[in-house]
Amino acid sequence: MMKKIIRFLSLAFVLLAITASCSSNSGTTNDSSNETKLETEENVKSGAVFYKIEDSQGKLLSEIMINGTNIELKVENMHYKSKLSGEKRKYQSQEEEIVAEVKFKGEESMKLRTPDAQLKWKVKFYDDKVKISDNEENLNPYQIKFKEESRSKVYTEDNEIGDVRFADNKIIVKGKGIEYHIKTDKMSSAFGVMLMETSELDKTILIAELLAKGL
Repeated sequence: MMKKIIRFLSLAFVLLAITASCSSNSGTTNDSSNETKLETEENVKSGAVFYKIEDSQGKLLSEIMINGTNIELKVENMHYKSKLSGEKRKYQSQEEEIVAEVKFKGEESMKLRTPDAQLKWKVKFYDDKVKISDNEENLNPYQIKFKEESRSKVYTEDNEIGDVRFADNKIIVKGKGIEYHIKTDKMSSAFGVMLMETSELDKTILIAELLAKGL
């Protein structure tokens, strides 16, 4: 009798283990299938342009999709959409929470702001450079200076902190102890923003907006 009870309990434990394993696998499959991808067949067919920013080891840091006036981002595995209305573009999370807004002032400048319109970064455009500062007066800005057709340099005040180069269908951004790679068929100085000290989301929004302006 005791042997039968032991066999029954053993079988019960085995069945419970199998059930738990199946549930776990099912959850993993669902999570994977729900992962948002920017480079879909529909987006490709509609002419969208895609950028993937990786570190020197090939780790994916962020993705950008630009399709006309529409911009979408993936940063730290979070998906962000945007909506352009007049002189403002608002970015929202996958939970539809506004996380940032960009306000444009013609062709001369734009501002990255918090959802309640507080300044985070001001960008001013010049023929030979871009200045990015955290104040209205443009004091102590980061500067991305265009040196050659396939090369730019990044400065804080007058101190060079890195450069951006294009070669072999790839943009390479180098700073002190850091390096980023972007596979593409043309140069863009916008990726010099990667050398700024700010959040990955702020960097990716700024890069996307500079790309959208043709930088």
